[in-house]
Amino acid sequence: MYFKHKGSIKEYRDEFERLLVYLPLIYEKIMMKIFAKGLKKGIKAELS
Repeated sequence: MYFKHKGSIKEYRDEFERLLVYLPLIYEKIMMKIFAKGLKKGIKAELS
């Protein structure tokens, strides 16, 4: 699965949460990794 941060962080989070509805069998930990991997570099660095 590939998901990329393009707009605001709120738009990214909202779209991500919308997609979660369609992926109920994927574990939360995996989904959080996908979320973090798709963030813009500057924001991703703040999470580290």
